[in-house]
Amino acid sequence: MARTTEVATGATAVTADRPPAHGEPEVVSARPAYGARVPSWVTGLRQEIARNRASLLSARGAPAEENRELHSRIKDQLDLAEHTLRFFVQRNWLARLTSAGAVYEEVLAIVQVTSEDLLLIENYTLVQARLPALRAGIKAYLGATDPRFDEYIQLIDRLARSSEDGKSKASDTEYASSSGTGNFAA
Repeated sequence: MARTTEVATGATAVTADRPPAHGEPEVVSARPAYGARVPSWVTGLRQEIARNRASLLSARGAPAEENRELHSRIKDQLDLAEHTLRFFVQRNWLARLTSAGAVYEEVLAIVQVTSEDLLLIENYTLVQARLPALRAGIKAYLGATDPRFDEYIQLIDRLARSSEDGKSKASDTEYASSSGTGNFAA
């Protein structure tokens, strides 16, 4: 008798009566659990969870004592998001149909909170790389009439300018040191 188990991708794994031996892969079919299709937003949210988990692992290096709790909280939130999606995919079609909106909103909120928390512990250059996306997100979600809009945009612009100033100062220093005296007379 074969047993069926749901795996992280939402596919159904069919294995023999015995668990796979060490190093033996499980056979995974391409069809989702219960023969239904997995909505595309589930795949998108799983990708965001994986991206956040990768960012957490890259920021993990040697966390300071005050960051250990934050690391743990982010990991727990990502685990909760994965569990919620896994539970959603395992439900019957009618339950998925009636709960899809709520599950999407819940998991999206968790992913957004973890993304925000990751900004607190990520490397400075990674945060700088995310500034254009943060600026676009503020423009998309806050109207120009929102009292927070100007403050947030100014903060991001200040951060971007400080990054550019740091780069230009570093390149000026490198240029001066490579040119020796700085005298370019032929």
